[in-house]
Amino acid sequence: MIVESSDSPTCRRSFLLNVLPAGSMFCLGYGSLSAMAGRQHTKKTGEKQHKFLEDSGLTMREAFRFAYRWTYIPMMEALAAQVGREKLIGLVREATATYWSQRTKSMAQQLPKKDLEAFFSWDILDPALDNTEHREHFWSLANSPQTIEETPKSYEMKVSECLWAQTFREANAGDIGFASICYGDEAIAAAFDPRLKLIRTKALMRGDDCCHFRWVWED
Repeated sequence: MIVESSDSPTCRRSFLLNVLPAGSMFCLGYGSLSAMAGRQHTKKTGEKQHKFLEDSGLTMREAFRFAYRWTYIPMMEALAAQVGREKLIGLVREATATYWSQRTKSMAQQLPKKDLEAFFSWDILDPALDNTEHREHFWSLANSPQTIEETPKSYEMKVSECLWAQTFREANAGDIGFASICYGDEAIAAAFDPRLKLIRTKALMRGDDCCHFRWVWED
């Protein structure tokens, strides 16, 4: 039975803070989120905020295009033309997996226990950078998730809309997007604990009709 996830705090937190493309938060998300935090802090203190913290007025789609389609993607396309696309994709995948594996192992060591519940309540992103409310708001605007199954040993979900996939696919750069944004998901699961398995059968970034994920904890 399918259970809608939009109003479920547990599912929402697990989806928004952990299992979506983690690198995306560092590529684009925290710039917007830090601005939110700055504006709230200014309201509380009454101090005049710096212009860098002002609302730019960009929509989410415009912000994604600015961050990726007009800067990151052209740069990666230029590199692909120099070294070969296949080689570039391989290098980006390797770098993505290495970074998130190292980060996950380092942070997972601080947890008192390891199981599926701990994985979905654990925050791989440094909480000092911003608070949960800001991150949840950001993710809720960037993706459309739906929980299919949630048990103590498994969690299955699909994503019908994703601004990262839309942005990269519109630029005919889905392979670059998958290597940069999506490829770290498996690395995070494997580095968290060898008993955690991520099965991804579909990906919007690859042209499928949705992203389909299933995490299984194998004792």
